[in-house]
Amino acid sequence: MIDLEIRRVKMFLPGIELDYVNSYIIRSDKEVAIIDDGMYFLDNLRLIMRELKSMGLGVNKIDKVIGTHFHVDHITLTPAINDLASPEFYIGKIDYNVVTGDVEGFLKATLSLYSIHGTPGEVIEKIMKEHPLMRNKRIYEEMKNISWKNVSNGDIIKIGDESFKFLEMPGHTPGHIILVNEREKIAFTGDHILPKITPNIPQYPVENDSAVNLYLNSLKRTLESNVIIGYPGHGEQIADLPKRIEELVSHHNSRFNEILSLLKKDECFTAFDLAQKIKWNLNKPFNEMSSTNKFFAIGETISHLFSLEKSGKVRSKEYGNKICWSLA
Repeated sequence: MIDLEIRRVKMFLPGIELDYVNSYIIRSDKEVAIIDDGMYFLDNLRLIMRELKSMGLGVNKIDKVIGTHFHVDHITLTPAINDLASPEFYIGKIDYNVVTGDVEGFLKATLSLYSIHGTPGEVIEKIMKEHPLMRNKRIYEEMKNISWKNVSNGDIIKIGDESFKFLEMPGHTPGHIILVNEREKIAFTGDHILPKITPNIPQYPVENDSAVNLYLNSLKRTLESNVIIGYPGHGEQIADLPKRIEELVSHHNSRFNEILSLLKKDECFTAFDLAQKIKWNLNKPFNEMSSTNKFFAIGETISHLFSLEKSGKVRSKEYGNKICWSLA
């Protein structure tokens, strides 16, 4: 049995269309670590402090904080933790570049890609204004001052006497990481694998391949790591990771087929055109989605089109100053 106490704290997500995010407090007899400290919000800090108190600990006892990826809901409580304690902070090397760089520039570069793929200017403007990165821009500025340790695939971290391996799992973000304990076959999966919803896989300009290709390869590598139990970023514990991986692969194969069914040989569609026609799992049409969910939908459409082009099933061409797509 693993010689650690693992506690889940369900953290609030104000302004985000999910119920909660999971923060995990891990305690050994020697130290305390947190995986994904959550979103910047006073009540979330109180939740962490209350849980630590129930364990007979103060917030100053936190030794390590690991962020699985750069998203607002997973790491923006970090500056508050840094003010109250002196832990080491870890994040994957690619997402490290986002957190310590220009988040506004990163988002603008991504939206430039979306614009080329047909997204109208007014949609781009609304996304830019309402995107969680921009609403939390001040917090990201503060996070630049934190001495992050960037980790790479295969790096080992000790929590007490237990060893965890960092595995890079690009897809949901370019530098997403998971933590694996090989002896117990468990993984803290962040948003790489979720129990009920399918993680969003948008295309970012920093990626040199289709994001969905990277993600499917990440799922394959997760399967090869032989982990069974997952502690996800949202939702309940995953009892059978191999089964969930199979379901996620099936979902993306269905999405490929759906996009192919919407395309024609003699007519060209932009990714934005297609994003409006795809049946998303949100129980609402594209035009009724929040600007953030439109951002995710457009990005995921682009990533699937890039993958289909690489496999020779679709082709792209420039039409005016846009890129459009048809069957090969």
